[in-house]
This record gives sequence, structure tokens and C-alpha cells, in this order.
Amino acid sequence: MGHLKRFFSKLGKKVHKKGNSQTESSSPDFKSAEYSPATTPTPTTSPAQVSAKPQSTKVTPNSNLRENLEAIIRGIQENKILEVFDKYYHPEIVMYEKGDSTNRVGFEANRKAEQGFVSNATIHEAKVLKIIVDGENTGYEMYMDFTYGGNKVQKTQWAFQQWKDNKVIKEEFF
Repeated sequence: MGHLKRFFSKLGKKVHKKGNSQTESSSPDFKSAEYSPATTPTPTTSPAQVSAKPQSTKVTPNSNLRENLEAIIRGIQENKILEVFDKYYHPEIVMYEKGDSTNRVGFEANRKAEQGFVSNATIHEAKVLKIIVDGENTGYEMYMDFTYGGNKVQKTQWAFQQWKDNKVIKEEFF
């Protein structure tokens, strides 16, 4: 604390020596400082120089990734997993289960894995706890209560997706 007092004491003396009318014990008068707003730069190109061509923007149905993610979640909740898989998953999809992508590379291999789940599972409840959307990446945390192969399962898991061309190209479950 003593260092700060010495620093500000020396600073006050320097301000006073530079001809400032303040005394060492007075506080600086910040109200007297002049405010000058930043100026906005003017464009260097005239409207005539700007191209009249519209920029090409790829617009596809449901281009909003959050809407697509919510559609996937509704598909899980309504036991329409294969329908949403066919619609929202990329031909080059790679899926990871806790870091392992064994037999989960490509559309056909992943659809087969999803078909295996659908054939053996009955979903009783699927409740979204959190959703994240960041650029081309999304994620959600979901509580699931389902029966799989005659066994009741209750778990909470995270699923993270990376999107390409408005389809999931990579998905990881934790």
C-alpha cells in the first residue's frame, strides 16, 4: 500500500510542476477535459464504383442451424430418429461415441448404427437441458429415459455437431 501512496504522491508533484494550477492535495478536475468524438471515415469508393451484382449467397431451406438442431431434437423426442437422420446428416458424417468413431464413418455406416438403436429402443422421455449455437457448431445437453434391449436406461448426455452445407458432418456424444 505504501508503494501506491508514494507513486501517486510523486505523480501529483509532477502534475503540479508542469504548471497545472492544482495543488498536491487537490484532486484532478476531470470535468474540464474536452471530449471530441471519433469521426466516422468516409468511404473511398463512390456509389458508381460499387458493383451492382448481388453477392451469391447459398440459401437453402432451414438454413438456420438452430432451427435444424431443434428439428433433430424433435425427431428424437417423437421417435423419428431415422427421418431426421436422412434429412439433416451429411453424406460424409462421422459420429463419435465418447471419442470412438469405430464403425461410425460415412452415411451408410451411421444410418445402420441409428437403425440398430431405433430397432432396440423405446424412448419414454427426451428433455433438452441446454442448447449451444456458435457459428457452424451446435450442441445440446439432453436427459433421456428409454428402454434399450429390455433394460431401462436413464442418462444425461451432451451431443456436439459440426455443420457443413446445413447438414451435420460430425457429431460427438459424451
